[in-house]
Amino acid sequence: MVEVPKSCPYNLIIIPAQSSWYGIWRILINACLFWGYFNDPSHIAFNLSRQTRNEILKSHGREPLPEEVNASMSNEIMVDVLMTIDISLQFITAFQKDAAWIISFMEIFKNYAKSSMIFDMAATLPTLILNQGQNGNESVFWFKMIRLWHCR
Repeated sequence: MVEVPKSCPYNLIIIPAQSSWYGIWRILINACLFWGYFNDPSHIAFNLSRQTRNEILKSHGREPLPEEVNASMSNEIMVDVLMTIDISLQFITAFQKDAAWIISFMEIFKNYAKSSMIFDMAATLPTLILNQGQNGNESVFWFKMIRLWHCR
């Protein structure tokens, strides 16, 4: 058992070995990543190519292909929101070093910054900030491919 100081900030620290819900959260995040490993490349391959074909057809004076309502767009936004929550949880989740749980906020931040923080933020935040979707900038889907880094 890890002895956590009884001050208020340290009550926020998540110690994975003692948390009953953190394991379920990791399963949910891994399921989202797994779904994204298949959905994001197929979206780039098929939906973005439709956009390119429409631009070519318009430039030649032809009628563009009909726009379909993309049902997976709400799933994309939900996954991005869950990944954003996961990024924020990583800042308060203890990690093990030499069989001891590190619960210092600064050490947790340094550990996350050295591991996957840059990749997580680069894959998640541009799609939320730049308004992905039917009328948004769909080229930000390329940033989601950075999530493949988690496969290592």
